Parts: sequence; C-alpha cells; structure tokens
Amino acid sequence: MHSRLSANGNTIVSLSCLVVQGDSGFLLARGGSVQMRSKPMQHYFDCPRQFGACPEYVGATDNADDADEYKWEAQPGDVIIMGTDGLWDNCFGEELLKLLPQCPEDAQKAADQIAALAQRHSMDPTYESPFVVEARDQGMDLQWWEKLLQTRVQDGRIECGRLLGGKLDDITVVAAYVMEAKR
Repeated sequence: MHSRLSANGNTIVSLSCLVVQGDSGFLLARGGSVQMRSKPMQHYFDCPRQFGACPEYVGATDNADDADEYKWEAQPGDVIIMGTDGLWDNCFGEELLKLLPQCPEDAQKAADQIAALAQRHSMDPTYESPFVVEARDQGMDLQWWEKLLQTRVQDGRIECGRLLGGKLDDITVVAAYVMEAKR
C-alpha cells in the first residue's frame, strides 16, 4: 500500500505500508543496505501463522488482526523484495543486496535471479542456510552418531558433522523499485 500526504497540492511525504502474516516477508533496501526486514510470524519454529486452514480446522486459522504492519517513508531508489518462506529460509539479506535492481526496468530480472539463487541454495545439502542456522539456534541438530559419521578434517582441524542444507519449499519473489512520482 502506498499513499501520499499533501498540502496545497505539494507532496510532503510519501508513506509505504506492508502487512505481513506468517513466514512470507519483505526486505527494504536503501543505498545498498538493508533498512528494514519483516520478521517471520510463527507459533513456534517452523510452524508459521497462516490464513486458510482446512475446513475442519477453521477455528485454528490465524486472522488479519494478528498480522504485523510495517510503515516507512518511501524514497526514490528504495527497493522492496517480497517473498515466500522459500526465499527467506534459503537466502540471507546480505546476499540479496548483490542482486537488487538498479532501475525499475531491472526489477523482473532481479526477482528472477533472486528466485534462482534461493532454488540453488534449497537443493544444496552443504549450504549453511538461514533455516538451519535458526534450527541449530533452537537446539536442533544431527544425532550424535550422525555427527561422528560426518566428522572430517578441514584446514588442519577436526570438525564434527552438523546440520546443514537448504530447505526445499515454495519460492516466490517480487522485486519493486520506488521511483519519483511524475508531476
């Protein structure tokens, strides 16, 4: 959602707002750095809030009142990347900064490149994805015997195996480039 507040026909400020529910989300980039990023809304790890539970579970469906609302003053050159959990579970925000569109005409190409990166990461069993980083932070990891089986020597150090890999999931990406309004 986008709105302009004006007085006497002159633009004072341009506000943008996004409402987020569940583990889909967005990132706002300005000047090559992450300015704002939505947080996944979950009941607990890997159990996102969501609309539209099956009919027999309608009482358990989350509703719009539970959504987070993000507002900011939009500026020309801002880039907004929106995506499903397949993007955020497999890509770090810093990686996405390298693929941002530099102009409005590049937005679709950037979205395609970001989606392709997320897909590559999702199928890489050796990638340390945001999903496995969070899983380990939540106390999830390999069984002790799996750690032993995956032990290896790297750079002269013995390293036990650990939970790694991307997460196969739906991946949808939308990239938007904010332009100055034509008068």
